Amino acid sequence: STSEMCLLYSQEESAEDYARAYVAMARLAHGEGSPAVGDAYGFQTSLLARRGKIEEAVQSASRLLQVRQKTGAAKPIADAHWNKGVLLRELQRDDAALESLEAARNSYVECSGEGHQTSTVDVAMGRIFLSMGQHAQAVKAFRQAVRTRQRTLGFAHAETRKASELLAAAESELHQEAEKKQAVDSAEAPVPMARRGSNTQATGPGN
Repeated sequence: STSEMCLLYSQEESAEDYARAYVAMARLAHGEGSPAVGDAYGFQTSLLARRGKIEEAVQSASRLLQVRQKTGAAKPIADAHWNKGVLLRELQRDDAALESLEAARNSYVECSGEGHQTSTVDVAMGRIFLSMGQHAQAVKAFRQAVRTRQRTLGFAHAETRKASELLAAAESELHQEAEKKQAVDSAEAPVPMARRGSNTQATGPGN
C-alpha cells in the first residue's frame, strides 16, 4: 500500500495520513464493522505504536476491538484484546492492561484451549503482577505458563526454561515478602508482662 511505501522510505507523517485514508476508504467500500475495516485499524494501530504515539494507538486498538467483536470470531477478538493490553502496559495503565489480557486469554481458550498463546498471555500478566508487587498472583500466572509450555513444548524448550526462571524469581519475591511480614508481625506482637517477683501471690477463685 501507499502507506507501507511511505514507511519504507521513512516518510512516517505521510504514512499516518495514508493510514487514515485507508480506514476511511475501507469503511466506505466495505461498511463499518467489516473485516476490511478491522484490518485497516490494525495497520493504523501498528503504525502509531511504531511511531511511539501510544495513546493514539490505544484508541485505534479500541476501535479495532469493536470491529472484531462484531464479527464474533474468537481468534481475531483475542488478538485485538492482546494488542490493546500490550499498548496499555506501555502506558503503565496496569489494571486496564490486565483486564485486556485476561479477556484475550479467555478468548484464546474459547478458540483453541490452553496452549502457546495462553502461556504467552500468562507470562505477560505475570510480569505485570510482579511489577505491581502482587507476587502471589505473579506466581500463579507464571506457574500456569510453565505447566502449559511443559505440556506443549517440552521441558527443555527455551520458552519453557524462560517461564521457569520467571516463576523461580516470583517465588523468591513471594518468599521474601512472607519473611518480611512475619518479621513485622513478630515485632508488633504484645510482649507478656514479666512477673513482679517470686513473692507475688496468685489471685483468683479460692484466694
